[in-house]
Amino acid sequence: MKPDVAVLIIGAGPAGMTAAMQLRRAGIELLIVEKDRIGGALLNAGLVENYPGFPGGISGLNLVNIFRTQLCDYLDVGIESAAVISIDRKEDRLIINSTAGELTAQYVVVATGATPLKLHIPGEAEGRGEYVFHEIRDLKARENDSVCIVGGGDVAYDYALSLSRIGCKVTLAMRSSVSHCLRLLQDRVADNGGISVLFNRIPARFDRIDRQTHTSFDDKHQRPVVSDYVLIAIGRESSLPDIAPDVLNWQGGPSPLYRAGDVINGSFRQVGIAVGDGLHCAMDISRRVTE
Repeated sequence: MKPDVAVLIIGAGPAGMTAAMQLRRAGIELLIVEKDRIGGALLNAGLVENYPGFPGGISGLNLVNIFRTQLCDYLDVGIESAAVISIDRKEDRLIINSTAGELTAQYVVVATGATPLKLHIPGEAEGRGEYVFHEIRDLKARENDSVCIVGGGDVAYDYALSLSRIGCKVTLAMRSSVSHCLRLLQDRVADNGGISVLFNRIPARFDRIDRQTHTSFDDKHQRPVVSDYVLIAIGRESSLPDIAPDVLNWQGGPSPLYRAGDVINGSFRQVGIAVGDGLHCAMDISRRVTE
């Protein structure tokens, strides 16, 4: 791993990988660091239907693999496993403290994505990673397993359909009286005999009893949902870490730090937007490097 590059990209999701592709094409030296798995939240997507080039849709995993092949095999860009701890500025360079050691770069692209929101109720933290999950990519459910999904948006419905395809029995439990997702997802779930939908359910706690998870609700008259696993899908928040306050507030001209993808896009978390962000950042950096 080179300790000094022109551009450091933090995050190997669609935004980070796209930025790297464009920078490599421009002949600019770069390094990608990723602390988790290549692909980010796209690994959770059961079916991506609004990304151009795939008329029948494509799974998030398959799309990630295509991105990775183009980046790593065709463009020969490596992705290093490391987490960034802090970023400081010294003269015309950024000093990056990471778990892989100190790195320096002229520009940094922060493409760290978004992290799942938590309910903060009893049993959630205790069961995390064992029977309570916040991302479907971490859930190793198998055929005939039962899963209670907490949430009523596009992601929750997509998770339900994905789990149903592998033969899981799914219960969707949402706090509102109506679904807040695309109509076509509602129709697909309604036509799926393996998915039940419960409205007006506000989760109160999770209890593990006899190897089953009991999801109880605020209304004591509502029966708990008993399942093998719980999958929480109530939204995400920017995972922009507080690692570079001085650089983010840089007043000495154009900032050397860029942000791209879900880390800045609020509820507009779409792979097409992330790809556009990454490309825009890379093109702007290329222009500045060659000025």
